[in-house]
Amino acid sequence: MLREAYSPALRKAVKREFLKAMLLAASSTDGLPPVRQDIAERVIAHFAGAFVLSARPEGCTHSFDLAAPKSPARLLKTADPAATLLFFGAGDGLARLNLLSQLAHARGAVPADINLGGAYPHDVVLGVLKHLEQYWSDRAPARGSERRPTAARITVLPGADEIFAVLDPSTSNDLDFSRNQTAESWIVENVSDGGCGAIIPSQKTDWVKVGTLIGMKGETSNYLGIGLIRRITRDSHQQRRVGIQLLTKAAIPVKVSKSNTMSSIDLDLSTETAILLSASPDANGEIGVLLGDSVFNGRDSYDLTFRDQSYVLTPSTIIEAGEDFDWAKFKVRHRPA
Repeated sequence: MLREAYSPALRKAVKREFLKAMLLAASSTDGLPPVRQDIAERVIAHFAGAFVLSARPEGCTHSFDLAAPKSPARLLKTADPAATLLFFGAGDGLARLNLLSQLAHARGAVPADINLGGAYPHDVVLGVLKHLEQYWSDRAPARGSERRPTAARITVLPGADEIFAVLDPSTSNDLDFSRNQTAESWIVENVSDGGCGAIIPSQKTDWVKVGTLIGMKGETSNYLGIGLIRRITRDSHQQRRVGIQLLTKAAIPVKVSKSNTMSSIDLDLSTETAILLSASPDANGEIGVLLGDSVFNGRDSYDLTFRDQSYVLTPSTIIEAGEDFDWAKFKVRHRPA
């Protein structure tokens, strides 16, 4: 009787809202920075009408037990149907998402009928679409490396401003944080090749949020590593735990100058502090660089002197635009003598 009291249109709307919430939870968006989370939520809402909900696992990628207070789970093997178990997936939404990615890549922008809530860098949007494609497919994203349990203490610097100040190549900092009032001590509980998990103190740390850049120094290390907070959870004791993506184990501070403004008159104005994430280019001839907020614009090249060699950094792509930093890739070439 209760089901019959609702119109088909209302039942369809309720189903759509339910699936929006389920796909949002299944897409692991908690590991994205806030801006990318907003883009992902709007993309999910746009394709929600194509998502599927079923009492059978066929054609679905995830399940959700109405009788258990747990997050949706990916179907790693055939699951037996149960009275309280629902199955769902992106359905035709995955094919439409793939098409959107192709169009966005070819045109340099998403179609006008897709409301992302604002104008965002093209590379940022493409990154979100790629992320969703991975989590909507019938194959779970592979973990880069296994986590290994450990117990170690690290000193953490909060935010890009603190990191750039400590690594400023024009000063003689020796990475001694004993007098730094903003440094905090965290406990690392697991590590992998791509990052680590840490327990953070209950006091202070009100700055901790997904997408925050941090400096990390182990008790016996002579170098400052750079990481990004990707996940924040609370355990049953309300103790906060974070997942950290490691960008580099040893940050390299440098000074760069815009190639098209280099002169004795405006040298100081055009010089920027930057952090190289490695000492050599990757297989594509690119190098990861951290710059201050809004420095990267996708157009300007930079001159760099490193180890008595002169280079030109040509912008390739922005990987992440944080609140106080830009993480970008640059093509590297020697400057002719």
